[in-house]
Amino acid sequence: VMATGTLKENAEGVLERWEKMGLEAKKLGLGVEEFSRLSAAAKLVNVDSDQLAASLYQMNIRLGEVADGGDKKAAEAFGRIGVSMKDLRDHAGDTAWAVEAISKGLATLPDTQKMADNLKEMMGRGGGALLTFFELGSVKMKEFGDEAESQGAIVTAANVRTAESFKEVEVRVGNMITGLSTKVAMPFIDALQAHLPAIEAEAIKVGDALGKAVPAGLQNAADL
Repeated sequence: VMATGTLKENAEGVLERWEKMGLEAKKLGLGVEEFSRLSAAAKLVNVDSDQLAASLYQMNIRLGEVADGGDKKAAEAFGRIGVSMKDLRDHAGDTAWAVEAISKGLATLPDTQKMADNLKEMMGRGGGALLTFFELGSVKMKEFGDEAESQGAIVTAANVRTAESFKEVEVRVGNMITGLSTKVAMPFIDALQAHLPAIEAEAIKVGDALGKAVPAGLQNAADL
């Protein structure tokens, strides 16, 4: 039974990971395979997929703001790594392009502290933690992604569809059980409501009897 339970938990964990990866990729405007490959590369330098997704999402927000003429600090940070305003406007919302541009541009800064500070301005407070990821460069990112794919560690669109299908089935089964429980319970509830006045009357009688018996019993015990 324990082995079966463990197998079930592992399967559920895999399905949840597939679904989550699909949701994060969609939020970033990436294909799930593409985001999964980036996540695989990030994991090798101790950056988890949640952290990666959150920082890339903040980056996209800043890209949009810069393209609209706002967030001067972010615009300056991108400028320091050789990304022009025209580039930002032409590629607003293009996560894959931004990752490659940042990876290439960061290498032009003089030291790691300036790189980390620049990332924070481009991606928010958590951006600095992605320094090791961007230092990989686009070539290494691709190599690590290829390696993960060869090992079957990349989440695919088919995986995501499978996870979504299982979730839909789970919801439907849950609704069926809830509906069945309600149907079974309703006759009992109806009967209880029909006899509620009589039940209340009996409860009052019991309460009165206890109210008289308990003090008397306590007095008898005290007299012993």
